[in-house]
Amino acid sequence: FAPIVAAVSVGSSVNSNIQRTTAGALAPGQTAKQIAGTVSINTGATVTINTVTATKTFYITDIHLATDSTASVDVKIRAAGSTIFETFLLNTAPCDVIGIETQPFGVSGQVVDMLLPTVTGKNVNYFISGYEQ
Repeated sequence: FAPIVAAVSVGSSVNSNIQRTTAGALAPGQTAKQIAGTVSINTGATVTINTVTATKTFYITDIHLATDSTASVDVKIRAAGSTIFETFLLNTAPCDVIGIETQPFGVSGQVVDMLLPTVTGKNVNYFISGYEQ
């Protein structure tokens, strides 16, 4: 078998549209949520994605992550401190998960955040989207 080769763009701008490819348009009572940016992981970082509104559930539908690090970066997305999604990044191996079928989620009052390790002099670009209902 021949290996699969794909072009990868690291550190490029991200499209801020929510791409709910498996779920269709927002239903009544759903509110779109998204966060995007670049964070230095020179001393590690914790990025708050969303604090879930009382009586609501926040579902993550799309995760786009990239780094400029040649060392492995272990990324954990957590709800109230418990890991709900984990991946490893390299400068040649971003994470691009669109239309997640088994959507990671946080419930009423939980803080959903992203925990990043210390990698001296490096950064992580991120775009995470979903909805509350």
